[in-house]
Parts: sequence; structure tokens; C-alpha cells
Amino acid sequence: MAYWRDIDLELTKAQDGDISVDEDIEAIKNSIANIAATMQGSRVMLPSFASNANNLLFEPLTDETGNKLASAIWDAIEVWDNRVIVDGMTVFTNYDFLQYNITISLSIRNITKTPEKLTVILKQQ
Repeated sequence: MAYWRDIDLELTKAQDGDISVDEDIEAIKNSIANIAATMQGSRVMLPSFASNANNLLFEPLTDETGNKLASAIWDAIEVWDNRVIVDGMTVFTNYDFLQYNITISLSIRNITKTPEKLTVILKQQ
């Protein structure tokens, strides 16, 4: 039985015709991806949710801006998802596609011994 559940972010259909469900670690990864990708202020009933990472996306595409993005996401994860411990982040500034690839290494509190990895891609939209 799953401890945590969340809808599949790809919105794929399950065999019963409903939207597929991600469970446990995949559900937590969905949460982290939502924290990173949601623009702060876009949730009317919870305007402080997420990080200010989207505000940084309109800064010059540099490694320094990428590090600021990673720091903002790290801080937001610590505030908004207490199920995880962020072990580290790496940022790849992808100049060809005008985006940042941020790989987050995280551990699930009291569950995982080896860190899970999640890559979030942020770019101007």
C-alpha cells in the first residue's frame, strides 16, 4: 500500500481510463517539481507557495543566476516539503536551449538510505 499518492504529472491515462497515479517516492518527486516550477504568487489561496525561481529566469543566462535559482529552490523545498532532506544540487546552464537543468539529490526522511535524484528544467516561457 502506498504511503503517498499524487496524480501523474504527465497526465497519462491508466487502464481504467482515469489519470495515472504516482506513489511514494515518485509522488514526492512530483511535489518537489511543483515547488520548483510554480511561480510564487500564482496560487490565490496560498500566494507564498513555491520559490521565487521564476523571477530569476528573466535575469541573464549565467552560471551565477543558475546558482541563485538552485538556492531559491533549496530554500523553498525546506519550507514546503518536510518529507525530504536536500543533500545537494547541481546546476547546468544550457546555453543552447536557454534553460537551466537543476539536478536535486534528496533523501526521504526516515525512509531512504541512498539519495534520490530529480532533474528540473527551468526556462523562460
